[in-house]
Order: sequence, then C-alpha cells, then structure tokens
Amino acid sequence: MLQKVLIAVDDSPSSDEARRLAIALARQRGARLHGIAVIDTPWITRPMAVGIGGTAYKVQMELEQLRTAHRLSERALTALCDAAAEAGVVCNTAEKEGDPAGTIEAEATTSDLLVLGREASFYGEEGDEVSVAALGLLARNARPLLLAPSRPFGDPDRLLVAFDGSTPSSRSLHMLALLGLAVGRETLVLTVAEEEATAKTLATAAAELLRMHGAERVAVAGIASGADPADIIMGQVQASGAGIVAMGAYGRRGLREMVFGSCTQRLLRDCPAALFVHH
Repeated sequence: MLQKVLIAVDDSPSSDEARRLAIALARQRGARLHGIAVIDTPWITRPMAVGIGGTAYKVQMELEQLRTAHRLSERALTALCDAAAEAGVVCNTAEKEGDPAGTIEAEATTSDLLVLGREASFYGEEGDEVSVAALGLLARNARPLLLAPSRPFGDPDRLLVAFDGSTPSSRSLHMLALLGLAVGRETLVLTVAEEEATAKTLATAAAELLRMHGAERVAVAGIASGADPADIIMGQVQASGAGIVAMGAYGRRGLREMVFGSCTQRLLRDCPAALFVHH
C-alpha cells in the first residue's frame, strides 16, 4: 500500500497539478508527503562562449538566475506545505541543488511513488511540454511515476488502465494494484488488439487482478482496431473523463515505446490526464 509520496515541485502550472494530485492521493491513502524543489545548478552554470569582458556579465547572469530559482523554489515549497496542512496531510520539504532527474531519483529511494509535473524545468524559466527531468526519470527511474498535466482534466477518482499483456504494462498494472491506487476509483481497463476476443480476454484478466487487490468498480473495454493506439486511448480518456491514465513504459529502448507501441510522445504531449507509468 501507499505509505510515502515524493513530489518534486517548481513554479510551472503542471507542478500546481502535481501538488493537487499528490495531496489528494496522500489524504486518501493516509500516506506521508515529502516535497523537494531542485535548483538545476548544472544548467544555470553551464559553460557558455563569451566575448571579451563577457565573463563578469555571465557570472552576474548566473547569480540572478540562481536567486530567481531559489525564490521560485521557496514559493513552490511554501504552497505545498500550506495546501498539505489544509488537507491534514503530513508533509516535510527540502530544497536541493544538482541535476534534477538524478537528484529526484536519489531522493526517491524511500518513497513508493514519484509525482512530478510534465513540464517542470527546475531552473526558473519556462520549460518544454515534457521536461528533460521528466524524460530522464521515465528512462531510468525504477519507481512508479505520476506525471501531472499543465491544467486540470477529468476526475482523479476515475482511472483508465491501458493494458496490452506485455511485460511493461503488466508491471505497471501490478504496481498500481499493489499500491492500492485503483481502490475506491471508478476504473476502466482498456485493451486494443487485432482480435476483439483477445482484447476482451486480456482486459478481463487485468480487471480481475485489480479486484483481487480491493478495486470494486472495474469495467473492461476490449477493442479490435488497427488504428493508432494513442488515438484510441485519448478518445477513451475524453469519453470516460478519467483524470489518471495508467500504462507501462519500455525502459531499454528509451522513451519511444509505451503500452501498445510507439505512442509515448503522443501521450506525453497530448494526453490531457495525468499519466501513471512504471517499467
């Protein structure tokens, strides 16, 4: 069961959503929160070509960026503490410096779940749609990861599980079940296959596992289709109003393979719901 949640925060909109989701999960499961904000000092102080007399300017620019990053970090951690206290969730926080993905991964050793905004950049400037830190944690982090979107979507008490019977999706399914994250949630298990009978068989087996671990409101959808799985998943997310999508990621081949095939980038970029990923 879920005992401790690690949330990494910055000043991005997706970190606001990560905070909301992490606190809700911790409150529902009686878990503790550990919040960290990481100052990406390697990026801020990275070597840059400068002209004559430019060294002093570069040093001044770095100091200003560090001050900004620390200020935003403090603000994000204060917001987390205040929101957790209001919800009655035990929370402790810390500010760290270093490579964000490596620092978060090291901090996660004693946590059951990592929560992070998809666009969290940690260096005081607007990041990409999916940040380098989020991609790094997807690639090498061994713990389950919940990636929050940049704006609220759906009902976090509605869960969609994308399952294809592969090893990665089976690992994600089992971790979801063991953490008890389907308990109390309206859950839809979705499987896409060439044959409808195969899809329904796989989805039914996955649903049975979730029921064995306490989930009660579990439905199945077995779909026969040759369409892009990302389109089908996102269509079901929109139809069901699910606030969380659970899936498995392939670690060995990087970030271009997820659940049913090469739909990782589409889902990371376009799926409006939070993504629960484990591999």
